[in-house]
Amino acid sequence: MDAEDVVEDDADDSITPASLVTGLTAPPPPLQLDSNGEFEAWLRSAVQVCPAYESHSSLLDECCSIVTKWRDRFWPHRALWARIRRGERLVKELCESAPVLARVRATAAALEADGGAKKKMVIIDLCSGFGYLSMFLSELLAPWADRIEKIVLVDVK
Repeated sequence: MDAEDVVEDDADDSITPASLVTGLTAPPPPLQLDSNGEFEAWLRSAVQVCPAYESHSSLLDECCSIVTKWRDRFWPHRALWARIRRGERLVKELCESAPVLARVRATAAALEADGGAKKKMVIIDLCSGFGYLSMFLSELLAPWADRIEKIVLVDVK
């Protein structure tokens, strides 16, 4: 059986071999991730092998908790959750965006520390695709919401 012959079942968190091709050497997820705890444990183990984990471990762990909250919120809407999760695409995008998430959060915190009440950030997410970066920023920047004017997603699609 070829990898392209295996598909992912979007109705639940079943993972099949075709969805494991990510370039990361993360431990494979169990075939069925029934609970949020099992899902978060797998997600954390998958993120811990990405190169960004060494320098952004606390941020990535925080993002794993955010994703688990998303899973809990959207689980009743399986098609939507499957679209958000997109196999292991979410793991890949999270790992790739960690340095940007850290930099934007530090910038937002600096605005507050500088007393920049009149300064507000406008974040432009170019080539946003599905919008993972902006989704994470909307959660991570909540403590500085009064310092953010808006987040604008821009993509050709």
